[in-house]
Amino acid sequence: MEPITRRKAIQLAGLITGEVAFLSLSGPRPALAGDQVSAQIPTPYRLPFKCPPLATPLKSSVPIAGSGFNSPYTSTGAYGGAIEPIGSTYRDVYQIDIQRSQVDILGNGQKTQIWGYNGIAPGPTIKVKKGVETLIRFRNTIDQPDAFGNTVYTSVHLHGMPSLPPFDGWANDITLPGEDKDYYYPNSRPATHWYHDHGVHRTAYNAY
Repeated sequence: MEPITRRKAIQLAGLITGEVAFLSLSGPRPALAGDQVSAQIPTPYRLPFKCPPLATPLKSSVPIAGSGFNSPYTSTGAYGGAIEPIGSTYRDVYQIDIQRSQVDILGNGQKTQIWGYNGIAPGPTIKVKKGVETLIRFRNTIDQPDAFGNTVYTSVHLHGMPSLPPFDGWANDITLPGEDKDYYYPNSRPATHWYHDHGVHRTAYNAY
């Protein structure tokens, strides 16, 4: 018997894979009628568009000098290397709770459980002037496991903001239930950003 070479083994594997794929595609498939498909799809745009409400700051325009905070954006070498000051002399302070809530997503009265920022998604809108540093304390208040028994941890990433690494919401920088973390944002340029969960192995589930 002639030994099977590597080339022949690859060719044989390709033929077998092709046959399996062909058989799976060529088998009988139940089809749904058009009216059945339509009945399963919610009516689009049932609810009017709503902008998330504006977040209310705990403190507004707090002078950094003598405020009890050491701003990472006005110091040098605090987080490895010199940090370019942005000229901010004031800070807005917010607190946002990550919490469970029941919301009507489809507009048909059926409630869906979410993990939202202050109970909503997207979270509250934070409106800040350019150059005014913002401190946001995100608190994880979800003290019960998810449907699979996993601890609901999170990491907050502000999409589009050039933040320092400790405040960028990298995946392994998680906040466990009962914990909170202060995030500093420089607001060094005018733009619209989006903050969302970024926890390692949990982002898709949390966002969903």
